[in-house]
Amino acid sequence: MFKLLSQIALRKSSDFSTDQDRRVSEKPPLCGTELICRCLRYHNSCNAPPTVPLWRAFLDDEAKWMSQGRFAGSQSNCGHFFSLSKNGAVAEAEHYGIDLNSTVLFEAILSADRILDLTDVGGMTLVFRTLTNRPTASDSFMLDELIEEDTSGTGLTDLIGYWASRNGYNGVLFFNPRLIWGAEVKKKSRTRPRLPWDPEWLSFYLEDFIKKDMVNLVIFRGVCLLSKLKEYRVNNKVWTNNPYFEWPDENIDLNLRRFSEYSSSDLNFQSDKFRTYYVGQVKYEY
Repeated sequence: MFKLLSQIALRKSSDFSTDQDRRVSEKPPLCGTELICRCLRYHNSCNAPPTVPLWRAFLDDEAKWMSQGRFAGSQSNCGHFFSLSKNGAVAEAEHYGIDLNSTVLFEAILSADRILDLTDVGGMTLVFRTLTNRPTASDSFMLDELIEEDTSGTGLTDLIGYWASRNGYNGVLFFNPRLIWGAEVKKKSRTRPRLPWDPEWLSFYLEDFIKKDMVNLVIFRGVCLLSKLKEYRVNNKVWTNNPYFEWPDENIDLNLRRFSEYSSSDLNFQSDKFRTYYVGQVKYEY
Protein backbone atom coordinates (compact mmCIF):
# COMPACT_ATOMS: atom_id res chain seq x y z
CA MET A 1 0.00 0.00 0.00
CA PHE A 2 1.37 3.41 -0.93
CA LYS A 3 1.01 6.53 1.17
CA LEU A 4 0.97 10.01 -0.27
CA LEU A 5 3.89 11.95 1.21
CA SER A 6 2.96 15.13 -0.60
CA GLN A 7 2.14 16.42 -4.05
CA ILE A 8 5.62 15.38 -5.19
CA ALA A 9 6.45 12.21 -3.29
CA LEU A 10 4.99 8.75 -2.85
CA ARG A 11 6.18 5.95 -0.64
CA LYS A 12 5.21 2.49 0.45
CA SER A 13 4.22 2.11 4.08
CA SER A 14 6.89 0.61 6.31
CA ASP A 15 6.83 -3.13 6.83
CA PHE A 16 7.74 -2.67 10.48
CA SER A 17 5.46 -4.63 12.80
CA THR A 18 4.15 -2.29 15.49
CA ASP A 19 2.01 -2.63 18.59
CA GLN A 20 -0.35 -0.10 20.11
CA ASP A 21 2.62 1.82 21.49
CA ARG A 22 3.88 2.16 17.89
CA ARG A 23 7.04 0.25 18.78
CA VAL A 24 8.70 -2.18 16.40
CA SER A 25 8.66 -5.86 17.19
CA GLU A 26 11.60 -7.53 18.92
CA LYS A 27 12.82 -8.89 15.58
CA PRO A 28 11.87 -6.25 12.99
CA PRO A 29 12.52 -7.08 9.33
CA LEU A 30 15.39 -5.12 7.82
CA CYS A 31 13.56 -4.53 4.56
CA GLY A 32 13.06 -0.79 4.88
CA THR A 33 10.72 1.36 2.83
CA GLU A 34 10.12 1.69 -0.90
CA LEU A 35 10.21 5.28 -2.05
CA ILE A 36 9.20 7.09 -5.23
CA CYS A 37 9.82 10.81 -5.09
CA ARG A 38 10.95 13.99 -6.77
CA CYS A 39 14.12 15.15 -5.05
CA LEU A 40 16.32 18.19 -5.47
CA ARG A 41 19.76 19.54 -4.60
CA TYR A 42 21.97 22.46 -5.54
CA HIS A 43 24.99 20.93 -7.21
CA ASN A 44 28.31 22.50 -8.18
CA SER A 45 27.84 23.54 -11.80
CA CYS A 46 31.37 22.34 -12.71
CA ASN A 47 30.50 18.83 -11.60
CA ALA A 48 26.93 18.43 -12.85
CA PRO A 49 25.25 17.54 -16.15
CA PRO A 50 25.54 18.64 -18.86
CA THR A 51 29.10 19.76 -18.00
CA VAL A 52 29.97 16.21 -16.92
CA PRO A 53 28.22 12.85 -17.39
CA LEU A 54 25.64 11.91 -14.78
CA TRP A 55 27.85 9.23 -13.21
CA ARG A 56 30.65 11.74 -12.64
CA ALA A 57 28.39 13.92 -10.50
CA PHE A 58 27.95 11.14 -7.94
CA LEU A 59 31.34 9.45 -7.80
CA ASP A 60 32.34 7.73 -4.56
CA ASP A 61 36.03 8.58 -4.75
CA GLU A 62 38.47 9.08 -1.88
CA ALA A 63 37.40 12.71 -1.39
CA LYS A 64 33.78 11.63 -1.08
CA TRP A 65 34.69 9.02 1.51
CA MET A 66 36.58 11.67 3.48
CA SER A 67 33.64 14.12 3.56
CA GLN A 68 31.33 14.37 6.56
CA GLY A 69 27.55 14.40 6.39
CA ARG A 70 24.50 13.40 8.42
CA PHE A 71 24.24 9.59 8.29
CA ALA A 72 27.46 9.64 6.23
CA GLY A 73 30.40 9.99 8.58
CA SER A 74 33.89 10.59 7.27
CA GLN A 75 35.47 7.25 6.23
CA SER A 76 32.35 5.42 7.46
CA ASN A 77 30.18 5.55 4.33
CA CYS A 78 29.37 7.95 1.52
CA GLY A 79 26.22 10.01 1.25
CA HIS A 80 24.48 11.72 -1.67
CA PHE A 81 21.96 14.19 -0.25
CA PHE A 82 18.66 15.48 -1.58
CA SER A 83 15.68 17.42 -0.28
CA LEU A 84 12.12 16.60 -1.22
CA SER A 85 11.32 20.27 -1.81
CA LYS A 86 13.03 23.29 -3.32
CA ASN A 87 12.67 25.12 0.01
CA GLY A 88 14.59 22.32 1.66
CA ALA A 89 17.35 22.44 -0.94
CA VAL A 90 17.65 26.22 -0.53
CA ALA A 91 17.84 25.90 3.26
CA GLU A 92 20.60 23.29 3.01
CA ALA A 93 22.60 25.48 0.62
CA GLU A 94 22.18 28.50 2.89
CA HIS A 95 23.26 26.51 5.93
CA TYR A 96 26.49 25.42 4.26
CA GLY A 97 27.19 28.87 2.82
CA ILE A 98 26.93 27.73 -0.80
CA ASP A 99 26.80 30.46 -3.44
CA LEU A 100 23.81 29.49 -5.57
CA ASN A 101 25.35 31.36 -8.52
CA SER A 102 28.01 28.65 -8.68
CA THR A 103 25.45 25.84 -8.70
CA VAL A 104 22.69 24.31 -10.76
CA LEU A 105 19.38 23.04 -9.42
CA PHE A 106 19.56 19.28 -9.98
CA GLU A 107 16.15 17.62 -9.89
CA ALA A 108 15.46 13.90 -10.19
CA ILE A 109 12.71 11.31 -10.06
CA LEU A 110 13.94 8.56 -7.80
CA SER A 111 12.57 5.06 -7.34
CA ALA A 112 14.44 3.41 -4.48
CA ASP A 113 13.94 0.44 -2.18
CA ARG A 114 15.39 -0.52 1.20
CA ILE A 115 15.29 3.00 2.62
CA LEU A 116 15.56 3.35 6.40
CA ASP A 117 12.59 5.59 7.19
CA LEU A 118 13.40 7.85 10.13
CA THR A 119 10.31 9.98 9.52
CA ASP A 120 8.40 7.05 11.01
CA VAL A 121 8.40 6.25 14.74
CA GLY A 122 8.93 2.57 13.90
CA GLY A 123 12.18 3.37 12.12
CA MET A 124 13.33 5.65 14.93
CA THR A 125 12.64 2.96 17.51
CA LEU A 126 14.49 0.35 15.48
CA VAL A 127 17.74 2.32 15.49
CA PHE A 128 17.45 3.30 19.15
CA ARG A 129 16.84 -0.32 20.16
CA THR A 130 19.74 -1.50 18.03
CA LEU A 131 22.34 1.21 18.50
CA THR A 132 21.76 2.91 21.88
CA ASN A 133 21.20 2.07 25.53
CA ARG A 134 17.84 3.88 25.40
CA PRO A 135 15.57 1.27 23.75
CA THR A 136 12.46 2.77 25.37
CA ALA A 137 13.26 6.42 24.68
CA SER A 138 10.28 8.67 24.10
CA ASP A 139 9.31 9.51 20.54
CA SER A 140 10.13 13.18 21.13
CA PHE A 141 13.59 12.34 22.50
CA MET A 142 14.39 10.15 19.49
CA LEU A 143 13.31 12.80 16.99
CA ASP A 144 15.32 15.47 18.81
CA GLU A 145 18.47 13.32 18.71
CA LEU A 146 18.08 12.39 15.03
CA ILE A 147 17.65 15.97 13.79
CA GLU A 148 19.94 17.75 16.26
CA GLU A 149 21.11 21.10 14.89
CA ASP A 150 24.82 20.26 14.53
CA THR A 151 26.16 20.75 11.02
CA SER A 152 26.77 17.42 9.22
CA GLY A 153 25.28 15.32 11.99
CA THR A 154 26.41 13.77 15.26
CA GLY A 155 28.08 10.61 16.54
CA LEU A 156 24.67 8.96 16.67
CA THR A 157 23.81 9.76 13.05
CA ASP A 158 27.30 8.62 11.96
CA LEU A 159 26.70 5.29 13.70
CA ILE A 160 23.24 4.90 12.16
CA GLY A 161 24.61 5.50 8.65
CA TYR A 162 27.50 3.09 9.23
CA TRP A 163 25.17 0.38 10.52
CA ALA A 164 22.46 0.90 7.89
CA SER A 165 24.91 0.96 4.96
CA ARG A 166 26.20 -2.47 6.05
CA ASN A 167 22.85 -4.03 6.80
CA GLY A 168 21.13 -3.91 3.44
CA TYR A 169 19.80 -0.36 3.39
CA ASN A 170 20.35 1.90 0.39
CA GLY A 171 19.77 5.16 2.25
CA VAL A 172 17.94 7.10 4.95
CA LEU A 173 14.81 9.26 4.83
CA PHE A 174 14.86 11.88 7.59
CA PHE A 175 13.37 15.21 8.60
CA ASN A 176 15.22 18.28 7.33
CA PRO A 177 16.96 19.92 10.32
CA ARG A 178 17.48 23.19 8.42
CA LEU A 179 13.76 23.69 7.83
CA ILE A 180 12.87 22.74 11.40
CA TRP A 181 15.55 24.71 13.30
CA GLY A 182 16.43 27.36 10.71
CA ALA A 183 19.20 27.40 8.10
CA GLU A 184 21.32 29.75 10.22
CA VAL A 185 21.50 27.39 13.24
CA LYS A 186 24.67 25.29 13.11
CA LYS A 187 25.09 23.88 16.61
CA LYS A 188 23.00 23.02 19.63
CA SER A 189 23.41 25.81 22.17
CA ARG A 190 22.84 26.15 25.90
CA THR A 191 20.29 28.87 25.18
CA ARG A 192 18.45 26.66 22.75
CA PRO A 193 14.80 27.63 22.20
CA ARG A 194 12.02 25.25 23.10
CA LEU A 195 11.33 22.32 20.83
CA PRO A 196 9.40 23.27 17.67
CA TRP A 197 6.87 20.55 18.44
CA ASP A 198 4.68 19.54 21.35
CA PRO A 199 5.74 16.06 22.60
CA GLU A 200 2.15 15.31 23.60
CA TRP A 201 0.97 15.83 20.02
CA LEU A 202 4.05 14.63 18.17
CA SER A 203 2.21 12.47 15.63
CA PHE A 204 0.38 15.54 14.34
CA TYR A 205 3.65 17.45 14.00
CA LEU A 206 5.27 14.58 12.11
CA GLU A 207 2.36 14.49 9.67
CA ASP A 208 2.64 18.26 9.24
CA PHE A 209 6.41 18.06 8.60
CA ILE A 210 5.73 15.48 5.88
CA LYS A 211 2.91 17.48 4.30
CA LYS A 212 5.22 20.50 4.14
CA ASP A 213 7.98 18.41 2.50
CA MET A 214 10.37 19.01 5.39
CA VAL A 215 12.18 15.80 4.50
CA ASN A 216 15.66 14.90 3.23
CA LEU A 217 17.02 11.75 1.63
CA VAL A 218 20.55 10.39 1.60
CA ILE A 219 21.61 7.54 -0.71
CA PHE A 220 24.73 5.74 0.45
CA ARG A 221 26.34 4.70 -2.84
CA GLY A 222 26.75 6.52 -6.14
CA VAL A 223 26.29 3.37 -8.24
CA CYS A 224 23.09 2.59 -6.35
CA LEU A 225 21.87 6.13 -6.98
CA LEU A 226 22.52 5.70 -10.71
CA SER A 227 20.39 2.56 -10.77
CA LYS A 228 17.50 4.21 -8.86
CA LEU A 229 17.39 7.57 -10.65
CA LYS A 230 14.77 7.34 -13.38
CA GLU A 231 15.08 10.78 -14.98
CA TYR A 232 16.58 14.15 -14.18
CA ARG A 233 16.76 17.75 -15.27
CA VAL A 234 18.96 20.75 -14.55
CA ASN A 235 17.65 24.28 -13.86
CA ASN A 236 14.09 23.31 -14.78
CA LYS A 237 15.01 22.40 -18.34
CA VAL A 238 14.00 19.31 -20.31
CA TRP A 239 13.77 16.01 -18.43
CA THR A 240 16.43 13.47 -19.47
CA ASN A 241 16.08 9.71 -19.10
CA ASN A 242 18.85 8.02 -17.16
CA PRO A 243 20.29 5.18 -19.28
CA TYR A 244 21.45 3.33 -16.14
CA PHE A 245 18.02 3.20 -14.48
CA GLU A 246 17.29 -0.26 -13.03
CA TRP A 247 20.68 -1.61 -14.12
CA PRO A 248 22.32 -4.02 -11.64
CA ASP A 249 25.27 -2.44 -9.83
CA GLU A 250 27.68 -4.90 -11.43
CA ASN A 251 26.56 -3.95 -14.96
CA ILE A 252 26.97 -0.25 -14.24
CA ASP A 253 30.41 -0.95 -12.82
CA LEU A 254 31.51 -2.92 -15.87
CA ASN A 255 30.20 -0.23 -18.19
CA LEU A 256 32.01 2.61 -16.41
CA ARG A 257 35.38 0.97 -15.78
CA ARG A 258 36.56 2.18 -19.18
CA PHE A 259 36.71 5.68 -17.71
CA SER A 260 39.84 6.34 -15.67
CA GLU A 261 38.03 8.67 -13.26
CA TYR A 262 35.65 5.88 -12.37
CA SER A 263 38.00 2.88 -12.44
CA SER A 264 39.99 4.12 -9.44
CA SER A 265 36.81 4.09 -7.32
CA ASP A 266 35.02 1.07 -8.80
CA LEU A 267 33.16 -1.64 -6.88
CA ASN A 268 36.44 -3.28 -5.83
CA PHE A 269 37.50 0.00 -4.23
CA GLN A 270 34.10 0.28 -2.52
CA SER A 271 34.30 -3.31 -1.29
CA ASP A 272 37.64 -2.60 0.39
CA LYS A 273 36.18 0.46 2.07
CA PHE A 274 33.24 -1.57 3.41
CA ARG A 275 35.41 -4.50 4.51
CA THR A 276 35.68 -3.57 8.19
CA TYR A 277 32.55 -3.93 10.30
CA TYR A 278 32.12 -2.92 13.90
CA VAL A 279 29.12 -1.30 15.54
CA GLY A 280 29.05 -0.29 19.19
CA GLN A 281 26.37 1.65 21.01
CA VAL A 282 25.72 5.26 21.87
CA LYS A 283 25.59 5.42 25.66
CA TYR A 284 23.30 7.95 27.30
CA GLU A 285 23.61 8.90 30.95
CA TYR A 286 20.34 8.45 32.81
